[in-house]
Amino acid sequence: MDNEGVLYVGPKSQLINEGQLAVNGKGTSISGGDFYTGNNAYSSTISTTMNTGKWVNDGFYLSQEYFKIQAQSGLQNNCKLLTDELIYDAGNAGLNNAGHIQCSSATLAKGTLNLASASIFEVQETAEIWNFTINGSLATETKAPLLWINEGLAGKDKDENKLVSISANVHISCNNGFFDKIKNAQLVKATINEGGMTDCNPGYETEEPEEEPAIAEYTYAFEDITVKAGDYDFNDVVLRISNPINNEITVTLVAAGAMNDLWVCYDFGSGHKGELFDGKEVHAVFGEPAGTLINTGGTPTVAEQKCILKDLPEGFSLTENGDIYIVDKHGVEVHVDAHIGDVPYALRVPGSWEYPEERVSITTKYPEFGIWGQNANNSLDWYLPSKARK
Repeated sequence: MDNEGVLYVGPKSQLINEGQLAVNGKGTSISGGDFYTGNNAYSSTISTTMNTGKWVNDGFYLSQEYFKIQAQSGLQNNCKLLTDELIYDAGNAGLNNAGHIQCSSATLAKGTLNLASASIFEVQETAEIWNFTINGSLATETKAPLLWINEGLAGKDKDENKLVSISANVHISCNNGFFDKIKNAQLVKATINEGGMTDCNPGYETEEPEEEPAIAEYTYAFEDITVKAGDYDFNDVVLRISNPINNEITVTLVAAGAMNDLWVCYDFGSGHKGELFDGKEVHAVFGEPAGTLINTGGTPTVAEQKCILKDLPEGFSLTENGDIYIVDKHGVEVHVDAHIGDVPYALRVPGSWEYPEERVSITTKYPEFGIWGQNANNSLDWYLPSKARK
């Protein structure tokens, strides 16, 4: 059946396509009626505007220019829906997908997308998203549905807490990191399988996540606990310590920003304890007078100094029993777990950390440090270069 005008499916009417239907005129408008495409049937239209009523697709449905949802309706895709642009244009509109929906672009706003097990919702270019809800499958014994978006864009509401709400089990693959901070987002790297144009669902494969590379070293940064009015810049003593290789670690003295005399010691338990750098005070290790500010101005000016600890105790780990600390001439020790009230005075940070310059508070250099300090489950990446204030 061919139609050269507007196909209008009005109140209390039904259109059931069990064969082939082509609307070559001004598109299809569904307002109060029911449109059904049967199993193995083919429906093609220039555009689709969905007001009220029901739209159910058990076959192949092509809406060339756009598929627009303008009101609360009963929409159920069980096989294949193709369109250039999918648009949510009304509050609380819902779309149920148990097959494969593919579009070039999408506007996902103030509506709901319900994804059944193993179903696929694919946006090949960009999806503008705000105030949107994605419900996945509750089943755990079957494959999760997939939301695949090349590039996600924040819509009218830029608040990341209001962009999208995700519940239940759904895999999300997005190439520009839009969902990285979205709560409950199960991020995967997925590839949709090749299939025929009318295949209901080609399926998809996920890549095994790459193992995170082992952390090569940690930065230990100390604040002199004996100073009455500290600057909280965590550069009074800065060490970089390698993870164990061949049962030994390398300890590198990077900076000394303290006015007081300080020494570096270790205690790994079971009698494995002592002083590092041959028991020298940190300024002397650099060959500089006590009280000299060394490598605290941003660009190192004095060569770093190294020492090696061998024959580590069995099961040694920097994060478990790597207690390397500083001590002053009065025997006052500062360990990584040292706090004055809720304030830490020593840090162990993964990697080669960019510590603050002299007289620059850590909360100035890293604004999210305070959030992490109040609750160690928040802002876990506060120390990354991308989080530093330039």
